[in-house]
Amino acid sequence: MNTFDWLVPTLAFLAPMAPMRPEPPKPLRGSAWAAGMVIGSVCLMMVLPMFTIWSF
Repeated sequence: MNTFDWLVPTLAFLAPMAPMRPEPPKPLRGSAWAAGMVIGSVCLMMVLPMFTIWSF
């Protein structure tokens, strides 16, 4: 038991450091947000009518 008492803190000290937290993504510059909105709305317009078709 005596060996176990000093072995655990030693192993904990030798453990690797926790990974660093990644930086949050930076906001889109210029008109990139508008392009994303257009692409997203086109995708929604293509998918949403399918729910109506599947309901019949």
